[in-house]
Amino acid sequence: MTRLSLTLILTLLVAACAVFKPTGPNSVGREPTKQNSPESRYFLSLTPSSLGRYLSLSQLVIGEFEDRTYRAQYEVEIVDDRLTIVGLSPLGITLFTLIQTGDIVTIDSSLKELSGFDPRYTLFDLYLSYWPPDVLARALKRNGLTLDVDTEKYSRTVRDAEGNTVATVNYPRDRKYGGTTVIVHVNPPYRLRVSSLGGSKHP
Repeated sequence: MTRLSLTLILTLLVAACAVFKPTGPNSVGREPTKQNSPESRYFLSLTPSSLGRYLSLSQLVIGEFEDRTYRAQYEVEIVDDRLTIVGLSPLGITLFTLIQTGDIVTIDSSLKELSGFDPRYTLFDLYLSYWPPDVLARALKRNGLTLDVDTEKYSRTVRDAEGNTVATVNYPRDRKYGGTTVIVHVNPPYRLRVSSLGGSKHP
């Protein structure tokens, strides 16, 4: 892998995922964010078992940030109260492995040392996309956020206490045959296009 390729991969992961600083029991091996800081509200206290079902995903993730486009592959599996996320480069090189068991998160990653990227930041978008609306809404409420679900438009929107949009998820209309889910964040402004490469479909 060239230095340029590695830089592009790291930039994708940092720009598309490094938005939220975890706090609370899931913050293993990192100084916790202050409870009242703007960043702390974006980390949700959810466990793998709260999903309520088995989940296995192989995904192509295309990130758009500052007029640039980057690609990575995520392998995700949730069994009982154990969640595993493996991030891969376009060349198939493992960038990180994240395992959440209950409310404990452990990470095997060289990215943190190379770029300051913490793979736990990927959890917010995973929760937002796949968790049941009622479970997700309760977790968001604890952080001062609300969830709007539009069944006609196949979308979810997270808003802050002032009603401002924080993030949106737009699912493909015919999810039976796959398609692309689009996740958009307002600040910082980035977009993820998530396409299934196999495994379970969207909720």
